[in-house]
Amino acid sequence: MDKRTRTGRVYRTIKTDLIAHCGGSPSVAKRVLIENVSLLETRVHLVSERILSGEDLAAGEGEKLISWMNAILSHLRALGLEPTLKDITTPNLADIIAASARKDAAE
Repeated sequence: MDKRTRTGRVYRTIKTDLIAHCGGSPSVAKRVLIENVSLLETRVHLVSERILSGEDLAAGEGEKLISWMNAILSHLRALGLEPTLKDITTPNLADIIAASARKDAAE
């Protein structure tokens, strides 16, 4: 998706907001949900703009819109409706050494 276009900017804004909502560094699983929600919400946004400008929907578009909105709700519930606070505590030396040891043991 070309992020210079209006559609791309809408997508990027939604994605950035959801990442922040998840504390700034979501897990891989949450990133997948964020990608899906961002794409679906961008589509809903674009169709909603058409509706608000008075344009009629094509056959089946209303059903797609409802389906996308239901999927968004399901994904948002999985992500958590309440924002995750970013952990800004500074680790002490013991925490840093323990994390390094865990990383070395995993490799």
